[in-house]
Amino acid sequence: QSDGEDERLVGTPVIDILNGLSPDQERLADFIDAFDLAACLQQPFRTLSTGETRKVLLVRALASSRPLLILDDPAKGLDASSSSRLQAVLETATRDRTVLYVTNDIDNAPQWINHLVLVEVGRLTYCGPSRGLELKLWLNQMMTLADETLPLPERYPNALPELAPDAPLVDMR
Repeated sequence: QSDGEDERLVGTPVIDILNGLSPDQERLADFIDAFDLAACLQQPFRTLSTGETRKVLLVRALASSRPLLILDDPAKGLDASSSSRLQAVLETATRDRTVLYVTNDIDNAPQWINHLVLVEVGRLTYCGPSRGLELKLWLNQMMTLADETLPLPERYPNALPELAPDAPLVDMR
């Protein structure tokens, strides 16, 4: 029952959002600096851009002392500079806790991840160590070929003639 002239709701300041999970204040200050958020601490949260909103929520989660951190495509909505800064911050800031890093982009998954789980259409397809180029190539292939509307091709029969071990492969004239 307000005509809108009596009070003006400006929104929750960013600093109040950041303090929402009772963070370690020293860690919070470090993350605010790392993500260049000092200029918007008194700004209403609802007026932030998508990238700024993402950074505020990441800083809030990182500064908390929770033992489990779930990050769902954390770099989504960030510019290239902020995204690379995020990966550097995550590598050091997540050493003392368990992190579940969810992504659809295996190529840009952080190097510090030590185990990988591939879930396709609600089924667990792979679970194990994440190191190794062969595994990454296999996962890329599985993700590319996982579209159920396309049937996987049958193994193509080898139609090449048998070659003698001493015969040339190409004869150029």
